[in-house]
Amino acid sequence: VSVHPLMAALIFGQMLLLTFVPRIFRKKLQEQKTEISDSLKRYNVKLKDSIFCLPIIRSYLAEKELLLKTNEAGVEANEADYAHKKTATWADFASMSIGYGGDFLLYSLGALLIMKGYMTIGGLLAVTQITNVLANPITTIAYNFNTMNAVKPVRKSILQLMKQGKKNSESVFTEKIETVELDSVVVDKNGTELLHDI
Repeated sequence: VSVHPLMAALIFGQMLLLTFVPRIFRKKLQEQKTEISDSLKRYNVKLKDSIFCLPIIRSYLAEKELLLKTNEAGVEANEADYAHKKTATWADFASMSIGYGGDFLLYSLGALLIMKGYMTIGGLLAVTQITNVLANPITTIAYNFNTMNAVKPVRKSILQLMKQGKKNSESVFTEKIETVELDSVVVDKNGTELLHDI
């Protein structure tokens, strides 16, 4: 089956555009994935503080303030996740638009070439099958490429934390502490002494 030069150029252009879509969205997806990771870290810290420090927080009458800050951190994490999903959806939409738009142009050009006698219906069907065989793997690779690139900064920061953790764990004091003594403790809040010389 011979392929008309215009049709070959259209197929080549479609494949080229499909390979460039991940590059267009890569940086934005990476930034958003990092923001999700950072916002989840902040949320986890607030959540941990609200669980483990509750008695102290209650004694300072700061329960509502901590709950508000924890909720704000949760909303921030949800918004970061939503922004990432929205960008990923736009990347998928761009790939699908190029794919379906290319198919539409291919069929339109094929119909025109068939009417002019430059191509047969069997030739058009063969060309579209070949195009689909090429386009599907490219689209799948592009999608996976976007996913892999989006998590690169997060992976890098996790590996750095793991390296720091190994260094810090080597120098941690590991002997058992028998007793802890506090003497002459004063607790002051906003200029008012809550505890004196305990």
